[in-house]
Amino acid sequence: MFIKRKTILNQWWLIGFFVAILLVAAADYFQIFSLRNWSAALFTSVTNIPAICVIFIVFAIAAWYNNSKFLRKNFYLENLEKSSGEKRSTDYTFLRRFGVYGDLMAVDLKLILRNKRPRMLALLAVIFLFYGYFFFKPENIANNNFGFFLFGAIFITGLFMINYGQFLFAWQSGHFDGLMASNMNIKTYIKGKLFLLTSFCTIAFLLSLLYGFLSWKLIPILCAAWLFNIGIHAVLTCFIGTRNYKGLDLTKGAAFNYQGTGAAQWLYSFVILIVGAAIYLPFALLINSWSGIAAIGILGLISFLMQDWWLDKITMQFQKHKYKMLEGFREK
Repeated sequence: MFIKRKTILNQWWLIGFFVAILLVAAADYFQIFSLRNWSAALFTSVTNIPAICVIFIVFAIAAWYNNSKFLRKNFYLENLEKSSGEKRSTDYTFLRRFGVYGDLMAVDLKLILRNKRPRMLALLAVIFLFYGYFFFKPENIANNNFGFFLFGAIFITGLFMINYGQFLFAWQSGHFDGLMASNMNIKTYIKGKLFLLTSFCTIAFLLSLLYGFLSWKLIPILCAAWLFNIGIHAVLTCFIGTRNYKGLDLTKGAAFNYQGTGAAQWLYSFVILIVGAAIYLPFALLINSWSGIAAIGILGLISFLMQDWWLDKITMQFQKHKYKMLEGFREK
């Protein structure tokens, strides 16, 4: 409860929390130390020495006191405001260096952290980072299953893009009329979305580089998957997002929730896989697997460098479908 409240005031607490989980899992996997063994020894000793239970009671009292003190200190809303009195669209000060794109990203971050469904999808993206242990098994590394590795790398580094991106504009369906009535430049608005997707993908990529300890071969594959995601996957996500005309209720959970899901969303994942396979397979079959991975990375980089050109095309599509989106988002 304390960490949850602290993340509202400072997002670095949330990042630190997940990084700590990843470090503990990595330490257990690489046998540096095992939290499982420590906890097993501790709780087993309780059966032999019941007096140890006093320690847990003390921790519970300390946790209650810490939460109580924090709540009393921040009981009034005005205590949470910045001392300067300046009110911006974001409290994420580290994003201000990116100007209007940082402000737009901060709006999305608040939407994610304050609402159940997008928050759950973001959490799933973090959890699924551990799926690399499924894709990058020692027997697969020994057999050089590069196609399987590439699929896994695209999946774990781009899962947030898949989960959040398939409803890219629909997340803001509740106030989409207000956004479109404002004097916001549409291209700037879309570029802010691309900035958000690219940033989350980059964070996932940096964390996934820890798999390089399993084999150096995974590092270039992860790099190629990252370039594919930020250069090609992100652009396709924005294109498909302009064809989503169904609004969302952000308060509902993500599990078995198909609200806002249409044909475009069902085809979305298949399109990404087909595009990736269409790039990788010809080179892998005609030359070798490394050439296919290089092709994925190079084309992703080229597409990323053409981002301004893609933005013009996406903006045209957005303007073409804007009124259908407005009409669809109004339906409850």
